[in-house]
Parts: sequence; C-alpha cells; structure tokens
Amino acid sequence: MKRILFLTLTLLTILVSCEKDKIEVHTVPITDITNITYFDGLLHYGVTSNSPCEVCVLKAEKTTTKVEVPSTIEIEGKIYSCTSIAPYAFSDCRELTTITIPESIMRIEGYAFERCSKLTSITIPESVMGIGEGAFIGCSGLTTITIPESVTGISSYAFSECSGLTTVTIPESVKGIDWKAFSFCSGLTSITIPESVTRIGGYAFESCSNITLVTIPKNVTSIDEGTFIGCSGLKTINISKSVTKIGNSAFECCSGLTTVTIPDSVTSIGSRAFSECSGLTTITIPESVTGIGGEAFSRCSGLTTITIPEGVTKIGEGTFRGCSGLTTVTIPESVTSIGIEAFRDCSGLESVVCKNNTPPSCYGDAFSDKSSIVLYVPQGSKEAYQNTYPWKDFKEIIEEE
Repeated sequence: MKRILFLTLTLLTILVSCEKDKIEVHTVPITDITNITYFDGLLHYGVTSNSPCEVCVLKAEKTTTKVEVPSTIEIEGKIYSCTSIAPYAFSDCRELTTITIPESIMRIEGYAFERCSKLTSITIPESVMGIGEGAFIGCSGLTTITIPESVTGISSYAFSECSGLTTVTIPESVKGIDWKAFSFCSGLTSITIPESVTRIGGYAFESCSNITLVTIPKNVTSIDEGTFIGCSGLKTINISKSVTKIGNSAFECCSGLTTVTIPDSVTSIGSRAFSECSGLTTITIPESVTGIGGEAFSRCSGLTTITIPEGVTKIGEGTFRGCSGLTTVTIPESVTSIGIEAFRDCSGLESVVCKNNTPPSCYGDAFSDKSSIVLYVPQGSKEAYQNTYPWKDFKEIIEEE
C-alpha cells in the first residue's frame, strides 16, 4: 500500500440541466478528495472527504486491458466502500476490453470512459444513479448497453460516437435524453424511447444513419433542434399528439423519409426542419400550424404537391427552394407575404393557387421561372394581380370559379 500526500482535487459537479426550457436530469454532488490515495497496480483511488468511509476511482493506467473494480478496498487497516468513478478515470484507456463495475458504485462521472475504443460491452449496475456528461463518448467498440432502472436521465454526449452500438435499452425511469446523447451512433438500427421521457434534447440522435423507425412518446411536447438530423435511414416517424413544436433542423437530411403526417397539435415547424429530405413525397401539414420557418422544406425534391394551411401568414425565406418535383402549390388566404427565394428552383412548378383577394407581398425571386407557371386567383381579383409585381409576370392568370 502507498499513502502519499495529494493536493485536494475537487471533482466537477455534473449538472445536466440546460437553459431555461430544459429539465434537470440529475445532479452529482461535489466531492473532495482528501490527501489519502492508494494505487493497486492498475487503479488509483482517493478517499472522499464528504464520507470518510468512501473511495473514488481516480484514474487507471493507460495500458490496462481488464479491470474488476472492487466494491471495497482496505487502506491502512480501514475498509472503504468504492462508490464512484471520477471524471476521465478511464479516459483514453484504448486497450481496455473488459470492466466489471460493482453494485457499490453510485456515480459514473463525466468522460469516465472516453475513447475506450476496445470496450465491447459494459454492465451498469442498478446502484448507479447518475451517468455523467460524455461518460462513454467515443467507445466505438460498444455493441450493446443496458441502462439500469436507477438512472433518471441520459446526459449530454453520454454515448455519442459509439459507432458500434446496435442496441440500447432505455428504462421507464428515464425522463430526459439530453443534448447529443446518442449522436453519431451510426450502428443503431432501432431505438425505443419509453413513455416516461418528457424531453429529447437537441441533436440527441444526430447522424444515427441506420435507425429506420422512431416513435415520439406521448409526453414529449417539443422535438428540439437537430434531434434527428442526418438520420438518413429513417423511413417512419410516429409523432405523438402531444408535440406542439418541431424545432429547427429536427429532421434535416433524413433522405429515407417518404411520408410524414404532422399531428394537429403542432403549431410551428422550425427552419430547415425537413430540409433535404429528398425521398419525401407526401407531407400533411395540419390547420393548427401557424408558423413555418425558412428553408423548412428546401430541397425536398420528391414533393409533388403542397397545401399550406390556413393560419400561416408568412412563407419564409427559401421555405420550398429546390423542391424540383413540386408541380402545384396552394397558398391560403391568410398568407400576406412570401419571402426571398421561397419557391426558387422549383423547376417542375406548373401552377400556383393563391386564395388571397389581395396579392401577397412577394419578392421578385420568390419564383424562378414565372413565365411558365399558371396562377389561379379568387373571382374578381385578376386585375389586382395583373397590376402587381411579380404576380403580373406569371404565364397566365386565371380566376377560379
């Protein structure tokens, strides 16, 4: 045994609570390490000052291949319980293939197993109450992970870049999945999000390119920014009727999507929400939607028709830009303005139906080739459109019966 003087090390508080609208997932209390440390040949331990009978795994030797963390350890005749794994404790242990974590461990701190690329599986015991930020980031060899019922939240970056991960079991105890928690887990083929989850953080499943099906639980009210961006294999999304907002870039670059039905609980669709969903042929936008962000459907080249719901007052910049398969667009009476390049490069567009008696304000470049598009307007409004730029430049203006 070795006893050495050790400068007091304050472990970081791991707080998974993001700005105002984000929920607090869990808190790991601040822990001080006393001057009592111990090295067993593989692992360095430190006695915690907040509980004199507890030790924390401070760090491992980088060449470690197999580790069994003990539940108790004797230091100078005293028995200590091993209750936590410190931040970065096993970081860059790239030869580590096997680790056994005892039931005494209650916390796995931030980046504890960062880039342990040869680790293929890990059993997190039921005693663990908190998994810190980035705890398993870059563990590309991990294929399966089971999160115990004791865990209530999955922290930011917790399993990010675990490209070999194919299966994840999330228990009903989990209420929040935070920022980039499973981002770049390209091996994941399916994910079941339990009904207990009330919030899925931004970019949580970014570039999980092999996921094919996602069901949003009934208690989730918002799909945050970039949540499923780059999930190119995603074919089906089931959006629950509790969702009121689809955030910016939520499904951007989901090129495998063919059909999307947005429930009538949704009131806003963010910028680039479905941008570059090139396989999308049909989308139903309910009457509840009053706001559609810029470039929301840009470069959705498979879309052939689109009906913008009554209640939307503005079509933003580039909203449908590059929708080359679009042949018909219906613009409701409520729309009073159409932004820059809103329908630019919609090369297949043949007809536009505008329901407003008063021509909406419209940028000249909102439509690329107006001379090939027939414009349908309400009875008695043809003259107004003929006298208004750029509507007067359409191929033909026809009053609907």
